[in-house]
Amino acid sequence: MVAFLAVFIPLIKLTCTACGIAGGCYCVKKVHDVFKKHYKTKNEKYALKGKSLDELREVNQRMREEQKKAKEALEEQERKNKELGKDLEQAKSKANDSTLSEEERAQWRRKVVVLEEQLASGRGETKNLVDILKKLDEQIKNNNKSITDTLSNLYDKHWIWDFLTLENIMIMMACYAMYKILKEEEDRK
Repeated sequence: MVAFLAVFIPLIKLTCTACGIAGGCYCVKKVHDVFKKHYKTKNEKYALKGKSLDELREVNQRMREEQKKAKEALEEQERKNKELGKDLEQAKSKANDSTLSEEERAQWRRKVVVLEEQLASGRGETKNLVDILKKLDEQIKNNNKSITDTLSNLYDKHWIWDFLTLENIMIMMACYAMYKILKEEEDRK
């Protein structure tokens, strides 16, 4: 019986050690697979985000060109509004000029009405152009924010959760239990 135990105990130790080594190798392989999967996924994510970033930059460029045209149109409209304002003031003063005949003053009053309508229309156009500029500016800011957010999220570090599955946790616990058993066996000697 003693001979049997003398052969059986080293055999158990050898089996436990082999299982521990196999478990450790399995864990290393799982870690390698997780890293490989993570980097493959990360590279795909970079490629997709890179495409979306390029598209956002192109959209921003087109919007800046539209913004430039709208600013030029706004400046032109404001210049026209100033000219109409000057013409309106001149027409109002002529309409109230007592040195002119009644027929000429009536003509100037009709011109005042026409100029007021043109000026109101010009101010409406100015308001529309200002609204367009605000919308373009807001959209450019939103796109820039999306670009910044996308760039800051490229380096997320959630790969550890891919590794910490129930299977891997159980394997690690089994390896730890093996280690403790072997350690106790050594301490008994």
